[in-house]
Amino acid sequence: MREDDRGRRRTGVADLGERAAQSPPAGVLRRRGRRRVAWITAIALAVVLSIGLAGLALRARVGLDQVAVNLSAGSIPLPLVSDLGPIVGIQLLDATSGWALTAGRLVWTDTGGASWRTITPAGADGLDLLTAFFLDPRTGWLVAADLPGDGRPTELTAFRTVDGGTTWQRSTMGSASVQQSEDGTGPMNLSFVDGRHGWLRVTSRLPGQRAEEETGTLLRTSNGGRTWERLPDAPTPGSIRFVTRQRGWQAWLDALWETRDGGRTWVAVPSLAAGRGQGGRLEFAGLPTIFANGAGFVPVLRYRRDPGLVLEGGFAETRDGGTTWSATRLAPSGSGNLPTMAVTGSGTLLVLSGDQRTLASSDDHGHIWTTRRSDLASRGFTATYGMTFLDATSGWLLSAFLGGCGPGCDSKAAVLSTRSAGRSWAVVFPA
Repeated sequence: MREDDRGRRRTGVADLGERAAQSPPAGVLRRRGRRRVAWITAIALAVVLSIGLAGLALRARVGLDQVAVNLSAGSIPLPLVSDLGPIVGIQLLDATSGWALTAGRLVWTDTGGASWRTITPAGADGLDLLTAFFLDPRTGWLVAADLPGDGRPTELTAFRTVDGGTTWQRSTMGSASVQQSEDGTGPMNLSFVDGRHGWLRVTSRLPGQRAEEETGTLLRTSNGGRTWERLPDAPTPGSIRFVTRQRGWQAWLDALWETRDGGRTWVAVPSLAAGRGQGGRLEFAGLPTIFANGAGFVPVLRYRRDPGLVLEGGFAETRDGGTTWSATRLAPSGSGNLPTMAVTGSGTLLVLSGDQRTLASSDDHGHIWTTRRSDLASRGFTATYGMTFLDATSGWLLSAFLGGCGPGCDSKAAVLSTRSAGRSWAVVFPA
């Protein structure tokens, strides 16, 4: 496999550590009425509130399984994005809800994949559907364009829904050069932190340019997608994830970049140091997953010192919201091919081996791993673009079509679902 293809498999996934979105936190209670109360009652109320706040502070220090997901802090799962084959992307939002996108159709499921309905905007007829993102089962965005076929800049169109795709609002985004090939368009992805603030990253490469000459066109909205502004190009064409209105990450090949000003400037995150007995070199291999208490994980790969051979996959850990990364935990050795990695909503770490024959999981931040056999390889699903899990047992996987990679490759893109921690998988899309 060529190095640029290897890199595209590694970074085409918007986030290998995709976690399912949880229900939003309760709204702030507002005082109503104008009754006067005695000062004794006020003091008693203050005492009760103080005790409650102390309890919340204590809970913030407990394990990940007890930490509520904070949607405004970037805990929402990014879609799995592919630029190969007929399936452009998928996103699993909860136990029953999710979507899948092809070049001409956006479909939705409320049954965990047992049935699907089309929610493509009427105004998108005749356009190429490029990427999508949903905050919850009602609020989402879709990007489309009439691609010229030769890489020239084209006008991008955004669609927004607040009723689960029943109706859509349309707006223009400006023009961009979208990478195109015989297999499809270059990967792009949306990242929203709330209903108003979001970003679009477009991989741009003109005909004749090499993969290392690709650029990352970056657009931003602060009014829910009604208008978009062009930001300075990102340092790479890699996938993005924002966790606040100012802070976000970009992953590309073996590097991780961070912004603290909403995507205007970026700084490379320092490389990882191999631990005792690990040898080789460690490199970032995806986007971070951050929990509400500041704890989180980012996928990493361990290579031999001579480039090309992947020895193991695992995760680096943070306890300060991603400012520093340490305590790298590697899963049991795989096949030497690129593994697929994910983080569940409860903090379970998952590593699917590069040959798709085993799935390793850890519930203690990577100290102890349990390895299970997978039936993917025996059924011909030998190419994957990423997986996303709600918990340690239930998740989706996007199998990619890799043209020309031999008879052992999966010949058709598919979305697969598991409820057995990856022991067995069922195709849920196409039906």
